Amino acid sequence: MRLCLAGMALLTIAAASPSANPARPASPHDQERWLAKIQESFPRTNTPAPTGGRVRVQVTIGVNGQVAACTVVNTSGARALDEAACDGMKRYARYNPAIGADGQPRESLARTTIIYVNSK
Repeated sequence: MRLCLAGMALLTIAAASPSANPARPASPHDQERWLAKIQESFPRTNTPAPTGGRVRVQVTIGVNGQVAACTVVNTSGARALDEAACDGMKRYARYNPAIGADGQPRESLARTTIIYVNSK
């Protein structure tokens, strides 16, 4: 059994600071590359693998475009998938940071769904 990352839906939501409304929301940078890295980094163990699942996460995107924090908001029901999703987002995901009305990069939040499927 092999698990792979089948897809990802991105939705940028509110800025991390309530007073900061970005003039431009954060957007994924080189998404295909980091999705492949997340797929490659899925933990392989000798225990039976889950059949797959959806993990909904919320990430904090720093002013440098890197994921500074990740929280599971809807679990897949499999701890290994949930942990792999957040670990992969923190390690590999990169964004063009949100830009505030003053033209400066701003910390922001995004919600992302990672779907793992068993590709046998």
